[in-house]
Amino acid sequence: GFSLEAPDGVRFLTRSRLLTQDEWKRLEAT
Repeated sequence: GFSLEAPDGVRFLTRSRLLTQDEWKRLEAT
């Protein structure tokens, strides 16, 4: 929820970091 409330810049960085970590975990799991 905070991502939507945060500015585009912060939202982008936050989503990017979260997605990046999730992607890395998925890649590692695979």
